[in-house]
Amino acid sequence: LGRRGANDRDGTVLEVESGRHTYLTLARELPHATPGTGQVFVLQRALDVETASLRAMQITLVQLGLLAIALSLLAGVLLAERITSPLRRLVRGAEEMERGNYDFPLDGRGRDEIGYLTTRFREMRQRQRQHVRSLEQLARLKSDFIGVASHELRTPISVIHGYQELMALGSLGEVSPQQRKAIEAIGCAVQTLSRIAEDA
Repeated sequence: LGRRGANDRDGTVLEVESGRHTYLTLARELPHATPGTGQVFVLQRALDVETASLRAMQITLVQLGLLAIALSLLAGVLLAERITSPLRRLVRGAEEMERGNYDFPLDGRGRDEIGYLTTRFREMRQRQRQHVRSLEQLARLKSDFIGVASHELRTPISVIHGYQELMALGSLGEVSPQQRKAIEAIGCAVQTLSRIAEDA
C-alpha cells in the first residue's frame, strides 16, 4: 500500500494505492464524538472512476460547446441570408429599373426596416415610371411638332426663294442697287431657314 495525504481543516484526505487502483480516502472525526477517542468515519472512492467521470463530463462539455458554436454559425448564416436576400432583390430591382423594367418582383413585405424600405422603393419606382412615361410622351409631341413645323416651313421657304431668284434675275422688273442688296439679304435669310428646316 502506498499513501499520500493532505490535511484539511475537517479531516485527512489520503491517496491510497492498492494494486492497479488508486483510491481517494477521506477520514474525519465523528461529529459529537469525544475528542481524542479516535472515533472517525472514512469515505473512499476509486480515483480512476472519478477521473473517468470528470473526463466524460469534459468531453460532454466540449461537445456541447461545439454544438453551440455550430448552431450559432447556422443561425448567423440564416439571419444574414434573411437580411441580405431582400437587399439583393432591391439592388437587382434598381438595375432592372435602369434598363426600363419597372415590374421586377421585389421581396420584403414584412413590417421591419427592410419591408419599409421595399415599400418606399416600390412607390418611388411607380413615380419614376410615370415620370418616364410623361417624358416619353413629351419627346413624342416635340418630335411630332418639329416634323410638322419643318415640313410646313419648306413650302413658304420655297415660295420666298423662288420670288427672290426671280427678283435677283430681274424677271419681275428693273431692280435698283438698293433693292439688289435687300434681295441678297433675303437670299441669305432663305438659306439659313432652309438649313434650320433640314436640321429639324
